[in-house]
Amino acid sequence: MLLRLRTLLALGLSAALVTAEARGALDEAGAWSPEPETSEVPGEVRESDLASAPWNLWQAHISDDSADRLLDDADDRLPALFDVPKEMRAQVRFWLQIYTRYSSREAVIFDEDHPELVYEVVDFRNLARTARNRAAYEIVSRQMLRSRVAAYQAALIRLSKSGIRPGNGAPSRSKKLSHEERQLIQVLRGHSHRHQWPALKRGLRVQWGQRDQVIQGLVASAPYRVRMDHVFQSMGLPPELTLLALVESSFNTRALSHAGAAGVWQFMPDSGAEFLRVHRAEGVDERVSPIKSTVAAARLLQRNHRMLGSWPSAISAYNHGHGKWIPVSKRERLSPGRILTQCSHSKGLPSRLGFASRNYYAEFLALLRAERYQDAAFGPAPKDTGQAVRFVRVTAPARVDALAQRHGLAPQVLLSLNPDLLASQLPVARDFLLAVPATEDDFSEVIAATKQRERSFHTSRTARKSALQAATSRATPRRRRG
Repeated sequence: MLLRLRTLLALGLSAALVTAEARGALDEAGAWSPEPETSEVPGEVRESDLASAPWNLWQAHISDDSADRLLDDADDRLPALFDVPKEMRAQVRFWLQIYTRYSSREAVIFDEDHPELVYEVVDFRNLARTARNRAAYEIVSRQMLRSRVAAYQAALIRLSKSGIRPGNGAPSRSKKLSHEERQLIQVLRGHSHRHQWPALKRGLRVQWGQRDQVIQGLVASAPYRVRMDHVFQSMGLPPELTLLALVESSFNTRALSHAGAAGVWQFMPDSGAEFLRVHRAEGVDERVSPIKSTVAAARLLQRNHRMLGSWPSAISAYNHGHGKWIPVSKRERLSPGRILTQCSHSKGLPSRLGFASRNYYAEFLALLRAERYQDAAFGPAPKDTGQAVRFVRVTAPARVDALAQRHGLAPQVLLSLNPDLLASQLPVARDFLLAVPATEDDFSEVIAATKQRERSFHTSRTARKSALQAATSRATPRRRRG
């Protein structure tokens, strides 16, 4: 116990902040694996995949020079369509560091309007190695992070009263300044945007690293990437766009957000119902099928591009909907770097987008480079093309075991090919598209069914809207003339 407390104090967490809850957790044995090289990964990632890969989930080896090569696409591994706009370079570089340099045991304290302004990286990797269990790690790491953020908030308040202006002023080694004040002055020195201290305090933000999650996502997506690329290419979309699934969920097929978004493409129930069968009560949710949801995502991106005219705008709209882009001028939609990097405090240019929406395209560009240059960022990925499948239509309700027997499969094998079947004890509904093994992939049935469902959805919605308007018109009394 004393040794672990010394570790916490060495990390900068005062004894007063190590609460009774944390002390209790430190004394409880529990399920916790330090995992210095590999990790137990949930979902479809096999431990053997990570154990055999020359990767370290927690220790990055990518240099600043290597990061610049990735940003510049030095080896021409990407189409010019996805070059990094000049005004977005700092933004994309920040996310490239989040994806390739910092793991989920490192927290970056930075300015949300100018992510290149990184004030501190709080490293919890040693705590993870010495913590007795996961609960202790979670409690103490969050306490420590709150303490560090509070220290910077207090420093920004003191600086606002000091007469020192951001970007210049007192030397960073002044004895009258705290460590955090000196750090803030040093990071802000020479920065082109001169915001006041209160604005910088409002922009203080924390982002956890994702290196280990990106590695796990690349392994999990390996069996699907070739067929996902094929779906996008067959529908006339750049195959690079399939990386958005990693931005959305780190390719966790079981991902379910607090808001209810599900699957690797994170469709909400309402938006998913436009393209997919979402009937959880009946044991079907096609949002969790990587292939079916990929076809749905392709249709949605097609529509965004048709309406907005550029891929940066269409990709950004995948995150927050195309409605926010409608008021934007055509010129800005075609080259939206100015909007996606604009400072929320800029005079005469109020920010139209929140932090997540403003950074979504930058995250995509960064993750695309991390994937294409994974030999430099992580190491070579395992090659796994997975089982080829075709989709057959269920002609009448049938149990899973009966369908499995019909196709010469064990029920568990059939369920693994069809993760959108949520309850094996419920009969599979008529017209459900069932994935079965094949000698080569065939997704034509899924593409046709998705298009038909989309048309039916809009026809039904138009009919409901017309009926509502007619009912409203009948209920509204007419004015008498004269």
